[in-house]
Amino acid sequence: MSSAYSKTVGGKLQLKGGLSLKPPKKHKHKKKSKDSSKKRERDAATLDSASEPFELVKVRGSGRLLSSGTTLMGQVGSKFLQELHVGDAIVIQHPTSLVEETRIVRMVLSDVSASVSSAFSSDLVSSTPFYYIKAPPEDGAQKEEEQEKQQKKRKMDEKTAFGTYAGGTEKGGQYTYRVKKSGAYGGYAIIKESNISVLTEMQSQAVKKAVSNSSAHDATRLRKFLEAGRGKTMVLTGAGISTDSGIPDYRGPNGVYNRNKDFRPIQFQEFIGAHTYRQRYWARSFLGWPKILNTQPNGSHHALSELQQAGAVSSILTQNVDRLHTKSGSHSVIEMHGSLHEVECQGCGQVTSRQSYQETLAELNPKVVKWSTEHPDKETGDVASSDKVNPDGDVDISWNYDDFVYPACSNCGGIMKPRVVFFGENMPAATRTNALERVSDANALLVVGSSLKVFSAMRLINHAHARKIPIAIVNLGPTRADELCSLRIDKPCTSVLTEVADLY
Repeated sequence: MSSAYSKTVGGKLQLKGGLSLKPPKKHKHKKKSKDSSKKRERDAATLDSASEPFELVKVRGSGRLLSSGTTLMGQVGSKFLQELHVGDAIVIQHPTSLVEETRIVRMVLSDVSASVSSAFSSDLVSSTPFYYIKAPPEDGAQKEEEQEKQQKKRKMDEKTAFGTYAGGTEKGGQYTYRVKKSGAYGGYAIIKESNISVLTEMQSQAVKKAVSNSSAHDATRLRKFLEAGRGKTMVLTGAGISTDSGIPDYRGPNGVYNRNKDFRPIQFQEFIGAHTYRQRYWARSFLGWPKILNTQPNGSHHALSELQQAGAVSSILTQNVDRLHTKSGSHSVIEMHGSLHEVECQGCGQVTSRQSYQETLAELNPKVVKWSTEHPDKETGDVASSDKVNPDGDVDISWNYDDFVYPACSNCGGIMKPRVVFFGENMPAATRTNALERVSDANALLVVGSSLKVFSAMRLINHAHARKIPIAIVNLGPTRADELCSLRIDKPCTSVLTEVADLY
C-alpha cells in the first residue's frame, strides 16, 4: 500500500499533488484571533487518500484523541454514539500521527450508550495498527462561504472539543468530513464487516483482524456469563436464531415487516370466526409446509445443543414454532408459542401431526397439488420466488382460495388449527406457569435472537430482573431489554454462539 504522503522536505510533509503539511508543533495556550482562524482554514491542506480510495460507510465529526482514549463530546459525538453498534470498526484519522504512517482501528466491544465522554476508553475498545484512510475528495472544491453555511445549518460549534469543522457534504444520510491541517483532530469512520471487500488488501486484513479480536472478546465475555450461571443458565430464543436456516423473522433487517410493509399476520379471532380466513390460511400453509418440514438447524441451534450437553445451559424457552431446537438435539425445550408440527381441534382438543394433515389436504385438493408441481418454487419457498415463506409457515400467493378444501376434526367435526399461538391469542396457562417457574429457578438468563417485542417474552425478562437474575442478550439490533441486561452483544447470534461453544 502506498504512503499517504511522498516524502519530507524541509521539515514539511510533501503530499501528492504538490500539497505540503508541516508536522504538528507545540503551541502555548493562548487566545487565537478570528483572522488567524480564517488563515488556518485557507491554508489547510486536504490529505490525499489511500492508493485505492473508497467511500466510507459512515463518518461522524472530528474528535480529540487523548492519551486515555477518545473523548467525544457535544451534539455530533452523541449522534455518533447513538448510531454505533458493538462490533463496528472505527478508523481514527489522526493527522498528528501522519509522520509515523500509522492509524488505529478500534473495535467497539460493548454498549457505548451509557457515557458519551468515556465511551472510547481502553476497556471498551480494542486497537490495532492501521493506515490512513479517508473518503475520496469531492469533485470541485467548495467555497468557504458555502462551507460556513453548511456549518451553521448543522449547528457545528467551533468552540467545542471537535475543533474546526473541515467541510464536507451530507448525501443519503451519510456525512463526509475531511481532515484539515495538523493538530489533535481527526475523523471517525465506521466500517461494517460487509464492506471490508472495498478496502485495499492490507486494510482488509487489519479490519478483519480487529473484527476477529472483537468476536473472540465477545465469546470470552459470554463464556464468563455462562460460567457464573453454574449450569443453571436458561436460554430464551426468538425468530432471529432461525434466520440462518432460511426462516425469516418478523422485525429483523430482512424480516417480513420490512420486506412487505402491508404484511399483516392472521389474527386468532379471524381464523376462528370465518371460513374464508381458514381457507386462505390453509391454502398458503399447504404450500409453505414442505419448506418448514425440511428446514434444518443452523450453527446457533447446534451450538446451544452443545452448550447444553457441556452443562453450561440448563433449559431452552423458545418463541419459535419451527422445532429446530429439538432437531438439533436439545432437550428440556419449552415451545412457548407451540409448534407448526402439530394440528389441534378447537372443540375436543384432539391432536394430529401436521404432516398427516398435509396428506389429507393433498387428497382433497388435487388441482392445487398439480399447480404446486408446476411451480416448485412456490412450494419450497425458494428465495427467487416472489412468494415468500413467512415465520408462521404460510406462503404469500395471489390466486383464488375459494376452491381450497380443508378437513374438520375427524372426532367431533370441530375446527382444526395449527397448534401454535396466533396473534391475538393467549398463551396456554400451563405453558406460561412452566416458563415463569423455569426462570425463577435459573441463576442466569440468556436471550438469543429476540427483540423482545412480544409481551410473553418481555414478561419473562421483567420476572428475571425483579429477582435480580443476571440477563445477557445476543441479538442483532436493539431490544426492549437493553437497559436491563448486564451483557449486551449486538451481533448475529450464530457467529457468537459457535465461538462460545468452541471454548467448551
